[in-house]
Amino acid sequence: MSFSPESLKQIKNIDFTSILASEEIEFKKIGREAVTLCPWHNDNNPSLTINDDKCLCYCFVCQLGNDSIGFIRQKFGLSFSEAVYRIAEKHNVTVYEDEVDPAIALATAKKKARYLNSIKTNQEEYRNCLRSPRATRIIEIGRAHV
Repeated sequence: MSFSPESLKQIKNIDFTSILASEEIEFKKIGREAVTLCPWHNDNNPSLTINDDKCLCYCFVCQLGNDSIGFIRQKFGLSFSEAVYRIAEKHNVTVYEDEVDPAIALATAKKKARYLNSIKTNQEEYRNCLRSPRATRIIEIGRAHV
């Protein structure tokens, strides 16, 4: 499943601290940033810094970071889609899925089939080269010197 770029942009533009508040995650505002406990390691002191301007978080202890969707995925063990829907629901954002144009899907399938056919042909030619008398002789010489 893929989401429309506009939907993802709306989700990613929600203030990170608003997402934390909606999930009832405690955080402390420090100037333009906020700090909270890191979900990536066992944290007793808030070490995860939240930057609302960039919509990113970073832990200076374990040196991991992510955007709001990745944070929610990690914190609650969700898939990407589940995290997107969870944030959207709590912030009244309508999420639209991208519809695949059948003509584009058919063209992509044909292109993939051509690539696979080309690979198969190349494999057969390579095998034939290895079975040639000259290749067999070179392989035997190589084995004799090992």
